[in-house]
Amino acid sequence: MRSLMLIFHLCDILSNVLTTHYTTQGHCGACRRKWRLSDTDLCPCGETQTMSYIVESCPLTKLNGGLSRLHSADEDAVLWLTNYGK
Repeated sequence: MRSLMLIFHLCDILSNVLTTHYTTQGHCGACRRKWRLSDTDLCPCGETQTMSYIVESCPLTKLNGGLSRLHSADEDAVLWLTNYGK
């Protein structure tokens, strides 16, 4: 029963993260600035931080294969989503 609950919890987390990346309305610098939660839209690497930038281009966070890899939800994409922001 515990393992089933863990699976549902993981699916919920992955669903939230995928929705954030699909809609490009997540906790990135550009959105935080737009919503007046931050004075800057810069990524820690110094570039403007958007959701697509985080996945596609940022030298600190990018996923090899970018958005198409993320949409495939293969093992590496799931691992990247699970570890992103930690």
